[in-house]
Amino acid sequence: MASDVAMGMNPTLSEASGGLGAEAGASQDHLGLHPQGGPLETGYQVSAPARDLAGVVERFWQAAPSDDHGANLYEILPDGNVDLVIGLGESACRLHLYGPATRLAVASTCNRHGYLAVRFLPGQAPRLLDIDPVDLLDARWELDGLGGVAAEELGQRLLAAPDFGSRQAMLEDLLRQAHLAPLAGELCRRAARLALARGGDIRVRDLARELGVGTRRLERSFKSDLGLPPKPFLRLVRLQRAVAGLCLDRQDQAGLAQACGYADQAHMIRDFNALAGRSPLAVADCLRNRMVVSQPPPGAVHHRMD
Repeated sequence: MASDVAMGMNPTLSEASGGLGAEAGASQDHLGLHPQGGPLETGYQVSAPARDLAGVVERFWQAAPSDDHGANLYEILPDGNVDLVIGLGESACRLHLYGPATRLAVASTCNRHGYLAVRFLPGQAPRLLDIDPVDLLDARWELDGLGGVAAEELGQRLLAAPDFGSRQAMLEDLLRQAHLAPLAGELCRRAARLALARGGDIRVRDLARELGVGTRRLERSFKSDLGLPPKPFLRLVRLQRAVAGLCLDRQDQAGLAQACGYADQAHMIRDFNALAGRSPLAVADCLRNRMVVSQPPPGAVHHRMD
């Protein structure tokens, strides 16, 4: 479908990330398309973005390769994020763009490969591919490069970098230099930031009223720019807020449900069963196991991170 991007009317990535105020810093620590590991010694490292990209990028993460020739299968809970994952193999570099996950998914990784990723905030991803946003939902697309640098050359540069910080700085520079327009329009980005600041605990009509627009206009904006209506988007944000709360305290589920805006504990449990395929306690147990599963859950989308 036609968009403002095609007509050059959207701001660049750097312009879109500026002037967010308190909304930009209010996001939850979403758990999505990345292994839930520890520091670099155990193969996983995470870092916040540079200040000028903080309104667009949620985090960078790196998973170091190992001598183990096996593979791991990670469960991915639904979320509204877009992730750029770079697989660094022995002889190849591959870039994949993963869209928002509206249902449970799994990702298989090769332990001999290293992974470097950019996790974009919900609703704030740049236009890395010229595709309809709805085609990103629950999908993976391969990129041939980033910021004018071909995948093979990018892989060589990243492998030559001395540490994670240097690799992150390299990716940040490429994102800035590419002058990428946002995937979503201004209204949708503002709505997504406000939804994130509220942890998803806001009705669609109240969200529209605070933005000074009608409900129908807001719904059209979400459908055209993100590929899904605002109500499911808010549901995903609220789920991720509850998941983050489970990481802190798995016992007081009634209190967690109230804090996250669910009608009651039963409402939260129904939402977890519908979106995550299991109860909150079962999700908490999976989180303790770093989301590693032995086999894909029934009906889950399967991604190969190779």
